[in-house]
Amino acid sequence: MALCSTRFLLLLLLLSAVPCAKWDDLNRRFIVSYIEGGVGVVPLNGDASILEEITVVGDAGFGNNSSLGIVIDRPRNRLLVAIADVQGNKYSAIAAYDLTTWNQLYHTKLAGPEGEKTFADDVAVDMEGNAYVTDVKGSKLWKVGVIGELLYTIKSPLFIPKECSCEIVRLRNFFLNILQLHGLNGIVYHPNGYLLVVHTLRCKLFKAEIGKGDVVKEVNIIGGSLMFGDGLELISPTKIAVAGNAIRLVERLPVL
Repeated sequence: MALCSTRFLLLLLLLSAVPCAKWDDLNRRFIVSYIEGGVGVVPLNGDASILEEITVVGDAGFGNNSSLGIVIDRPRNRLLVAIADVQGNKYSAIAAYDLTTWNQLYHTKLAGPEGEKTFADDVAVDMEGNAYVTDVKGSKLWKVGVIGELLYTIKSPLFIPKECSCEIVRLRNFFLNILQLHGLNGIVYHPNGYLLVVHTLRCKLFKAEIGKGDVVKEVNIIGGSLMFGDGLELISPTKIAVAGNAIRLVERLPVL
């Protein structure tokens, strides 16, 4: 598809209106999440000039919750979806759906109105099928087992931003808080066996050593910016795309 074609521009416009989109190469389609809850697909079969968005999951369940970050778990032929109460921060969950039938495989509550405010934003999956969900509000990670059982949370002092007296930084943080983009956000699983997660407020990238005590370290990146970092996509073992107010490519990511 030509980058300057009408079809490509319409596709960009369509995908810009959804919280998250993933390319499903096996089925030649985009999978998108809905802020009003649910999941859709945009097939790219043939050379048709009209792109059709088809809803495959009607809602996110349990009230007016949003479907946000998604990730394809190819070995298990399923889609994992982070679900959150965006306005009230009173509910967070993760759900799994079969990529062929779109039957729900599990829906796991991560937090509810009886506890602290939370915001499940993005999700990654490891080789064993365990899911890791970022909590923007609480700056932590939930780990969920392959069949949907909530295992534990991953916390670190590095996830908590330090107070700053700089007026410009304070103003930036104020607006990020309004947009609820002040904590851990995008997350990906690296094939070397660890997680990479971006902190929007701190403009930093962290590495979580899953299976090795869940030790968290800051990653020193080269050749890119994490300003207003939101979504992450691993392009190669040493390159990562960072989405935010613009899409940027971190050219060199240290192999750790």
